[in-house]
Amino acid sequence: MLFAVHLLLVSLYVLNNVYACTLTAMHQTVVADDGADGNMIRLKGANPCGNKLTYVISELPTYGMLYQLSQIYNLHGYNPISGKQITDKNTVVSWSSNRIYYVPTTRWSVRSLSDAFSFMITDGKNKSFDGTVTIVDKSGTIVGSDFLTGDEGWTILGNAGAVSAPKFEPYHRGKLFNYYIYAKDDIINHSKFGEQDKSLWYFNAPAKFLGNKGAAYGGHISFSIGLFAGDIASLNRGGNLVELECKECGYNAGIKLAHRFSKIHFEHKIAHFKIELVETVNWLKNPQDSLKKWSAPSKCEFIQVLSRLSGLRILGDITTWYETVAIDNVFFSNTKNNVPLCAMSKPDASVCTCE
Repeated sequence: MLFAVHLLLVSLYVLNNVYACTLTAMHQTVVADDGADGNMIRLKGANPCGNKLTYVISELPTYGMLYQLSQIYNLHGYNPISGKQITDKNTVVSWSSNRIYYVPTTRWSVRSLSDAFSFMITDGKNKSFDGTVTIVDKSGTIVGSDFLTGDEGWTILGNAGAVSAPKFEPYHRGKLFNYYIYAKDDIINHSKFGEQDKSLWYFNAPAKFLGNKGAAYGGHISFSIGLFAGDIASLNRGGNLVELECKECGYNAGIKLAHRFSKIHFEHKIAHFKIELVETVNWLKNPQDSLKKWSAPSKCEFIQVLSRLSGLRILGDITTWYETVAIDNVFFSNTKNNVPLCAMSKPDASVCTCE
């Protein structure tokens, strides 16, 4: 009997110890220094048992190169900073400081789109899932469309056709609205209940905006809208100005979030928006039940949608009648990592214990 009790206590100790030693490679956002040739980055990990950790690069950056620190810099802080280039996945980070050196291939690449690489940590027995280091410019650009060369793959949803292409316009309408895309309302769907425009159409984002955009959490989505034809006094108030969708979230039932608007301030028929990407700022969750009201999403739900984003739509049908509407300068941006540790254990936040 005593032996059985002892064995049980040992088993519980082992289980508790394994659970307590769950390792987490922590996501980070790094702002690239324009005045430097590169950026030194200290990788971070959550290590509840205090065991000695090894840091391993698991995915290389797309637009830049990674280097180990040189021995002389690691020991004494003297140049050169960079040592051997990291060219292979599963490369162990040298030295005990967990630091590596990132050099962009070109300065242009970091300014137009964020770069990223991944790493994991291990104590020899346990290992973490990947953590992501996102590298942005001083404005925090994660992904964006400025439409300098074309429509960038944006489409129109909900108009007369199932999917159509917007028109690209390489002209200026002021400093903050030039080289843009636009579309016209092709259908007005009157409801027997008196609604003037029941069928709404949206600008639909291309693939580069989708996937894991968790780094945008706590940052912003910004864009500009131009109303070039339509009645500014008859807006579709209460409509979903921005929609974010994750088809795989909610146990694969899907989650759709919406940011609604009641009024828009136009100046010379152009309006600018900067909406915070956090669950507490006028975002609502689709209940997927017509008898229930839309309600505020939880922190975990919001982070999960951004981390597995399958749809981003911006309302084009902003009036209750026919209109011609343009958008420009659509950006996800953030200069800080705001994803809490409770949502970091898996890269896509599919495991989240924030509530």
